[in-house]
Amino acid sequence: MELLAKKQKHKKNRFSLFKQKLDKKCLVSPLPSDDNELHHYLNNLYSCEIKGFKEDLSHVEKQLASNKLDLKEKIKKFI
Repeated sequence: MELLAKKQKHKKNRFSLFKQKLDKKCLVSPLPSDDNELHHYLNNLYSCEIKGFKEDLSHVEKQLASNKLDLKEKIKKFI
């Protein structure tokens, strides 16, 4: 049970670090005061965050595919 709690905390911390990186990358200018500029600012912000999430998902998919291949190789050794 303690191990599960540690794993969940680790996952939460990883997401927090990822979100901090995204914020640092995407929040490059101060919040505008004009409503028209605010719309453009938020559009750019969300687009940047979506792009970051897509890049992270792609990286995770590659890691999972690599782990799957490694697992198949290990299974072949035992067969």
